[in-house]
Amino acid sequence: MSNSRFKFSKEKLEEMKGFEEVLDLVNAPKGDGPKISTKFGTGGHDLYHFLEIEKTRLEKLDQLFSVQIHNLNTNSQTHILVSAQEKKLKIVKARLSERLVAPNSILNQNLSGLFDNAFKKYSE
Repeated sequence: MSNSRFKFSKEKLEEMKGFEEVLDLVNAPKGDGPKISTKFGTGGHDLYHFLEIEKTRLEKLDQLFSVQIHNLNTNSQTHILVSAQEKKLKIVKARLSERLVAPNSILNQNLSGLFDNAFKKYSE
């Protein structure tokens, strides 16, 4: 950066510490540096395609955070849905316990067979 066409004071140079490479690119003669190809199909299309997809993704995120989450916070149905599921769970538990406690239930038959086989030696 010593051949710079810009003259900076020492304070400015201290402030711009770390930006030397950028200033060297700005100060570089026109013939130096990497050349950008103007041929079609050198990756510009891929970059454009990526940017289009990224734009769509960001628009969807914006829609989510600005509209859908606001609606969820203002019109939440979570409490209603949870209470409905709790009622259904109580009904299912009641039906299951009725079936398991019945004397001719499969659980009672298997348990009685297990105990009969386990304690058969001692009862004779």
